Amino acid sequence: MELCVVELGSLPMVSILDESEAERYAKSRGYEEPDPDQSNGFYDYLRTDPDTIVGIRWSPFPQAEFVLEKVPDSKLLKIVPNGILLSLRVWFQEPMNFDESISDDQLFWHNRIFLNASGDKAIITFALPERGSTLLPPIADA
Repeated sequence: MELCVVELGSLPMVSILDESEAERYAKSRGYEEPDPDQSNGFYDYLRTDPDTIVGIRWSPFPQAEFVLEKVPDSKLLKIVPNGILLSLRVWFQEPMNFDESISDDQLFWHNRIFLNASGDKAIITFALPERGSTLLPPIADA
């Protein structure tokens, strides 16, 4: 299975890695997984059409909400209300409109959190949908 790996930063670093490579990648960047629970929230891929993914909406469960405190100021990262929860939107390019009716994956698994040694930065992983969708590449400068 392939994962979308997002390192939160003013310019989020987005990588597509095989599930077996995600932990090695995080460790190589100085991150550790504080809790092996891979179901720490639910997430949707934000789509403009059925084949184009422009971002991710992650709604962490209460035990993972601490990650929202690590979200830096960035036009590509936005915390928004989502019912009684808060959600993090990660945009791969400039924030844009998306079609809510096709952005409803409600995925729960392969969602891992890694923290750097000082605990002020995070990497989050998300399982890629099997629909053959294309992720728009992140912009070069934010």
